[in-house]
Amino acid sequence: MRIIPMLIFCCVLTLGSEASASGRTRDTVGDLYSQCKQYQKLSAGIPITELARSADVGYCLGFLNRFIDGLITMDTNHHLCVPLAFSSDLRINAFLGWADSHKNEWNEKEHLGVIKMLKETWPCPTR
Repeated sequence: MRIIPMLIFCCVLTLGSEASASGRTRDTVGDLYSQCKQYQKLSAGIPITELARSADVGYCLGFLNRFIDGLITMDTNHHLCVPLAFSSDLRINAFLGWADSHKNEWNEKEHLGVIKMLKETWPCPTR
């Protein structure tokens, strides 16, 4: 019965992530990938001058951190086996690496892609 709170969490998060500053929906793996690439450029010292690109950086960072933290908090049955030291940079680089090799997933909802990324990047040992 722990799946019900997880589904509610995912639904609420999805509804909150639908609209962007430009009014365009940004809710696919491909959209999140584009936004996180802007974060990666900024981290590498490449200046981002457009306000929209700055919003992308904030969205990527905020979405990945709050969604993954929420999943970890609600994972009382230990279905996620992420590292203990799990920085924002590690999360973003893991997502970008996963998305690069899963372009067929780019039309999926972003939250589903993040869950798949976590499970594939850090699989739990079989019991």
